[in-house]
Amino acid sequence: QSLQTKEGRLLHRFREGHSSVAANIDDYAFVIWALLELYEATLETKHLFKALEYQSHVFAYFRDDRDGGLFFNAYDAEALLIRPKELYDGAIPSGNSVAFMNALRLSRITGDVEMDERAHEIYRAFSGQVEAAPTAFTHFLCGLDFAVGPASEVIIAGKMEQPDTQALLKTLRISFAPNKIVVFRSESSEQPDIETIAPYVQPYRSINGRATAYVCSNFKCSLPTNDPDQMMDLLNKK
Repeated sequence: QSLQTKEGRLLHRFREGHSSVAANIDDYAFVIWALLELYEATLETKHLFKALEYQSHVFAYFRDDRDGGLFFNAYDAEALLIRPKELYDGAIPSGNSVAFMNALRLSRITGDVEMDERAHEIYRAFSGQVEAAPTAFTHFLCGLDFAVGPASEVIIAGKMEQPDTQALLKTLRISFAPNKIVVFRSESSEQPDIETIAPYVQPYRSINGRATAYVCSNFKCSLPTNDPDQMMDLLNKK
């Protein structure tokens, strides 16, 4: 059974063979987070396309155009006395905190400046609350740490099935390097799907016939390398 409407919007619950109730901001934020983790684990662009689709729903249906931040319920959902905006991060982070980080990650992956501005709208909406009681907003602070840096972008160009590509990816995955995004530009096709949503990766090609890593910070890149250890040295210097 599907937890989507025929228009592609998420639904909140599935019970006894029936799905219904419009999804709230928490539903969207956590599904997008899961899709971003799936992309980083598999580097299959279909997960990014779906994450971007749902992210567009977030800003279309939950955004507070006047004061910033994201309402808990969509503007066309069942009417409530008020439309709350939740930020407190308990055992489970709030939808606003997760959506803040999601927008930051997507903006770095795609190079979308407008997405970055949307993320900073969320920050500006809640900055006073966070400053007053920072320990109540721990996941939001993770997003803030990612936003102000240092953060890195790692672009890998190569063919997924090749051992040299796998060596670079394995090294990235076994090493703890927070505040980074990884983008894979496949050279197995003439027009990689990733270029559709991240046009800036088009010039990044493999060098010397081997998978190549470009380690960047705010899209300013070090010299490319084919060596996994050198890649990590560059990443750890950012």
